[in-house]
Amino acid sequence: MPIPLTRAQVLAGYGAFLHRQGDASRARPVLAEALRLAEGCGAGWHAERARVEWRRAGGRTGTTPPRQLTPQEAAVARLAKAGKTNQEIAGQLYLTVNTVETHLRHVYQKLGIHRRTDLRAQSIGARPLLLAGSPAVAGGMYWLSRLHEHSSYPGAVLGPMLVTAADLGLLFVSATLVAMSRVRDEESGVAASLGNTGQQIGGAIGLAVFGTIAWTVVANSVRAGAVHATTAAGRAGHAARPSQAGLTAIYHHALAAGFSRAFLAAAAAMLLALVITVVTIRIKRADLGEATF
Repeated sequence: MPIPLTRAQVLAGYGAFLHRQGDASRARPVLAEALRLAEGCGAGWHAERARVEWRRAGGRTGTTPPRQLTPQEAAVARLAKAGKTNQEIAGQLYLTVNTVETHLRHVYQKLGIHRRTDLRAQSIGARPLLLAGSPAVAGGMYWLSRLHEHSSYPGAVLGPMLVTAADLGLLFVSATLVAMSRVRDEESGVAASLGNTGQQIGGAIGLAVFGTIAWTVVANSVRAGAVHATTAAGRAGHAARPSQAGLTAIYHHALAAGFSRAFLAAAAAMLLALVITVVTIRIKRADLGEATF
C-alpha cells in the first residue's frame, strides 16, 4: 500500500478519535490532511470516509481551497495537457490507469472543465481563444456566403464548414471557462445550467433570425425571378408562364441567394462578437482557476 495512503488512513482514524473526544478544532485540520492525501492517491473510498468525518467535525467546503490541485493531480494534468494517454501517464508516474482516471475526474471538477482538450484551453486562457475564434468563425461564415447555385461541394461547403467547426470549438470552450470562472463549488451546478440554457436560447434565437433572413431573401428572389422571366417571355412572344426548367433554375438561384445572405449576416454577428470580446471580456488566465499546473 502506498505510504501516503497509509498516512491518510492513520490521520483519518486519529481525526475521528479527536472528534469523538470533543476536540473538533484539532480534528478538522487532521481530517482535511487525510482527505487531501486520500484524494491524491485516487483512493475514493478512503477519501469519502475522511470527508464524512471532516464534515462531522464541522468542516465546510468553503474552508479549503476547492480548486487547488494536489501535487499528483497537477502532475497528471500536465501530462494530459501534453497529449499523453492514460496508459502513458500511468507508466510515467507509476500509477494504475484507474488512479489516473480518478485524478483527471478531480482535475475536471476543480477546474470546471469537461474534457482533456479543455486543459490546454485552461492553460492558454479564455481571452486569446475568443479573440482568435471569433474572426476565424466570421471568415468561415463569409466563405460560406460565397455559395451560389453552381458551386462545388468541396470548395463552397466542406472547406468553410471544417474551418467553422474547428473554430467554434475554441469559442464554446472559452465561453464555458469564462462562465464558470470565480464560481463557488456550491453554485457550479446552477452556473453550468445557466450556461447550457443560454446556449440553447441563443441557438434558437439565432436560428430564427438567420432562417428568417434566408427565407425572406428566397421568397423575394423567387418572386422577382418569376416576374422577370414572365416579362422576358412576353417580349419574346412566348407563353407568359415560364417553363418548368426556368422555374427550377429560378428556385435554385433563390435558395443559394437566401442562404448566402444568411451566412453573411452570421459573419457580421461573429464580428460583433469579436467587438464585444475586445470591449467586455477582461478575464485573465489566473481568474480561470486557482490551480496551476
